[in-house]
Amino acid sequence: MAAEPQERIRIARFRAILIIALQVVIATAGIASLQFLALGSPGCSPSCDFTGYSTATTLFLVVALAVIAASVLGEQRQRNTPRHTLWPPIVGTTLLLITWAATYAVAAEALRTG
Repeated sequence: MAAEPQERIRIARFRAILIIALQVVIATAGIASLQFLALGSPGCSPSCDFTGYSTATTLFLVVALAVIAASVLGEQRQRNTPRHTLWPPIVGTTLLLITWAATYAVAAEALRTG
């Protein structure tokens, strides 16, 4: 009977690790998409706002690193509690997707007009 809660904790920990790995994949895809966005607009040199683009890209990178670190710390904090939840990684993944969409829109607008 005592092994059942330990098994549940082990499964929840494995799920949290999978969600955090998904965050790393999302962050990598976000950075790649922002870099390819700049490569896709080669002819806007005099009218592009490269400062805005650079700021948006840097902001996404900083937020992605902070969200992944917070998810890992949140998962570690709840590591051996009886009510191990997946909320820190799930909320982190949601924040990461929202940040990606917002920074992509800002970066795309910065490359369209100066």
